[in-house]
Amino acid sequence: MWSQLSDLSLRGERFIIATVTDTGGSTPRKLGAQLVITLHTIIGTIGGGAIEQRIINEARHILNSPPQRSSISWVSVHLSHDLGMCCGGNMTIMLHDHIPYPKLYIFGAGHIGTSLAQVSLIAGFKVSVIDDREEWADETRFPVEIEVICDDPEHFLKSSPLTSADYAVITTYDHGLDERLIAALSVNPLTYLGLIGSKAKWARFEKRLQARSDLEYLSRVQCPMGINIGAHTPEEIAVSVTAELISTRRQSPHSHSPNSKIHTL
Repeated sequence: MWSQLSDLSLRGERFIIATVTDTGGSTPRKLGAQLVITLHTIIGTIGGGAIEQRIINEARHILNSPPQRSSISWVSVHLSHDLGMCCGGNMTIMLHDHIPYPKLYIFGAGHIGTSLAQVSLIAGFKVSVIDDREEWADETRFPVEIEVICDDPEHFLKSSPLTSADYAVITTYDHGLDERLIAALSVNPLTYLGLIGSKAKWARFEKRLQARSDLEYLSRVQCPMGINIGAHTPEEIAVSVTAELISTRRQSPHSHSPNSKIHTL
């Protein structure tokens, strides 16, 4: 099991370890039995039957939802009364949500995107930078830990759709591309979606985009984005935006508060 867990971690895959922490009476497994659940596989067993299916269903509900403040939850059941099993005992199972480093996709490898990639990497994000300009999407401009993708951002999104656990920031060189990316990304409930720009820029975008019925998550776009620290330089803006990413990640009261005054350069 441990080698398989190592593989899951290396792939950056989210998973849940279900551990039997308490039992009473007749139960199929005892204290310490474990089951690992991903969206597509299970490893190990806590006894099979209705109790195991109940835990798998609960775990996959968690995996299909954004990460919560606490990574630990509990399920306590009486096997016969609650699940109709022949065993007459009760079990308590701890569910530990193992969340990989959050993935941050930065669309645009210009001055702000480059600085943001470096600062957010230090803050614990797994960073990918996407730009269709070869001279900017150059791996030598970034730390080796950062994934640099030379591709049209819209093409990238079609081939690599983001998930609800992902973070995305748009810092491209073209306002038209910015707007199209917002439209493409507002269809899904990302953990964070930010756009570099002013309130006036966002007002123009929002007015045009509100006519589209499929953009369910348009209201969650952060523009202006970042914590208001009076940032001006690309490096300062990167600190401001990373602070908001951290705030969102930790689910502090300041999460999703677009109170900065950052403008496009």
